[in-house]
Amino acid sequence: MQSVPWYKGASKDAHQAITRSTTMKYKLQAIDAYIDSKMNVYLDMRMNPHDQSGFLQRKIEQLARCLPDSDADLLRARGSYFIEHIAGLCNQWSRKSTFSTSASATAAFQADRAFNWSDGLAIIKLYLLRNTHKKQGPRARFEAMREARHAVQAATAFPKPPQWQTELDQFMQQEAMQGVLADPGYYSETAAKVLNTAPQHKVVSLADRYFYSKIVTSWSVAVNQGHIDDKLYALLPQLRSPELQQIVQDRAECCKATMRYMLRNHIAQQSRHHHAADYAASFVQAANSSTPSSGAADSKGVSFVAVPDGETLQPNGVQKAKAKPHRGATL
Repeated sequence: MQSVPWYKGASKDAHQAITRSTTMKYKLQAIDAYIDSKMNVYLDMRMNPHDQSGFLQRKIEQLARCLPDSDADLLRARGSYFIEHIAGLCNQWSRKSTFSTSASATAAFQADRAFNWSDGLAIIKLYLLRNTHKKQGPRARFEAMREARHAVQAATAFPKPPQWQTELDQFMQQEAMQGVLADPGYYSETAAKVLNTAPQHKVVSLADRYFYSKIVTSWSVAVNQGHIDDKLYALLPQLRSPELQQIVQDRAECCKATMRYMLRNHIAQQSRHHHAADYAASFVQAANSSTPSSGAADSKGVSFVAVPDGETLQPNGVQKAKAKPHRGATL
C-alpha cells in the first residue's frame, strides 16, 4: 500500500473505511458516508450553499491528502459531484429533519446513494407501496402513490436518468390496478338497494350520506377524491334507472368539489365524538369510585365494615362501644 503522511483534521475512521474496502461499491459507500457526516453534523440552516460547499471542499482535501492516489481521486470526484448539487443536498437534509417530510426525504436520500439507478428505483417503488392502503381502489391507490412520488422528487438531490421516470409511470399504472374496486366492506350492495327503493325526494340526502361516510380522515384530499370515484363506479352499475345514476353521480362530483371542507368537518366531528366518549367514560369512572361498597377500602387502603346501630364505624372492623350518656342526660 502506498505510504502517505497524516494531516491534522482528517478523519481516521473514514480513512480506514475507505482504504480497507475491497470493492468499489463499499468504497463509494464509505466515501458517501464521510461526506454525509459532514453535512449532517455541520449543516447550519443559516449557512448558504456556497459556504457549505466551501466547508465540504476543505474537509475533502484534508482527507484526500492522507489517502492513496486512486482513493484520493475517487474521493475528490465524488466530493465534486456532491458540491455540484449542494443546494439539493441542503434541501434534502432540511427535509429529513422535518417530521412531515422526513419519510420521503429518507427514501430520496437512500435512492440517491444507491450503487446503481435500478437499486435506487427499487427503494422508491417500495416507498410508494408503503403509502397505499389495502382498502383503496385503483384511483385512490394511484393518487396515494402520486403524492408520495412528488414528495420524493421534492427531496431528491441528484438528477435521475430518463428511464427512471418511465419505470415509475409503468409501475404506478400496474400497481393502481391491484386496488379493490368493489370491497364488500363498504356496503355498496346495501347502498344500491336503499337508493333503488327510496323515494325520489330522499335520494339526494341518501347519496350524500353514503359518500360522506366513505371519507377517511387519515388520507389527503386527493386520495379521498379518488376514493369517492372508486365507490361511485362500484355503485353505478347496481342502480336501476339512468336518472338515479345521474343524481348519484352529481352528488359524488359535489362531494369531490367540496372535499377539503368535508374532510375538515369529518375530522372535527370525529374529534367531538371521541371527546364526548372520553368524558362519559371518565364521568362513569368517577361516579363508581365515589360510592364504595360495603367492606370496600378507602383511598388510604383502610377497610370499613358495617356495624349495628348505635355503634361508631371504625377502621379494620374494630367496633367502638356505645357511648355512655353524660350526667344529666335524659334517656
